[in-house]
Amino acid sequence: MKKVIYFLLGVMVLTLVACGGRKNQALVTNLGSPKTNHCLQDLGEKFGLRDLDQILEASETINSTNGDRVYPSFVPLDQAPYDPFSFNSDFLKDHPDFQDINCRETLMKVYGHALEVKGADFQGTFLAFDQEDLAKNPALNKIDSRTYAGLFNEIALDQKVQSPEDRKKAFQEALDAKNFKNHNKAKTIMVYLEDPDQGVYFVGHCGLLMEDGDRYYFFEKRAINEPYSLLSLKSKDQLVHILEDRYGAEDIPSLVITEDMEVLAWDQG
Repeated sequence: MKKVIYFLLGVMVLTLVACGGRKNQALVTNLGSPKTNHCLQDLGEKFGLRDLDQILEASETINSTNGDRVYPSFVPLDQAPYDPFSFNSDFLKDHPDFQDINCRETLMKVYGHALEVKGADFQGTFLAFDQEDLAKNPALNKIDSRTYAGLFNEIALDQKVQSPEDRKKAFQEALDAKNFKNHNKAKTIMVYLEDPDQGVYFVGHCGLLMEDGDRYYFFEKRAINEPYSLLSLKSKDQLVHILEDRYGAEDIPSLVITEDMEVLAWDQG
């Protein structure tokens, strides 16, 4: 009996290590091993993610050119060897015809079935390549284009609205007008970036946040021809700080982070 108990405890410890549940710091994996892939699959079962087999197959292809930059377990985020320029150049050289998908397309592919939003036509220019992908990429043929546009269309704010409080209120009203509903337990996280020249906010990045036990997991596609990754975090605030550091820049005057179409962070530079 003792041997059985020790064995079960050992399995639990290995699971915690594989899913990054033993440390308070931010951890990351680019899904480079069966252990980390199983962690994502387990989260997928709990939170209703679909088509993860296709995602992991694509992830293996993307990671195939990356050598020692593929880490087989969760590692501290500040020590992760991430070089997007090397990832892109190596991958594109060996896979010139690979049809990859971006962060928005990934979210809709694995979780779009759980989301309800007021349908819309595509607006503006920021989703032009996405619109083309939906029409041409067989991996995305289950995605409804009007739902996609309704979810990710850029948001224009009246330039006469100047005070931060009024702009935040107007932004939230624009989100509310989408009539968004999430019918499952994962949370949609979106990073809106401002283009002051066009007077709009566009979804520059997005992913899925899942709270499991005492950890938060953020699944994302970093960018076209770059790896998928899974972050293991101690809190939601930790994710906000990571996204603000990653996407805040001098040429981005405003950054807004939303959770299920509610403003989570409002950074006006």
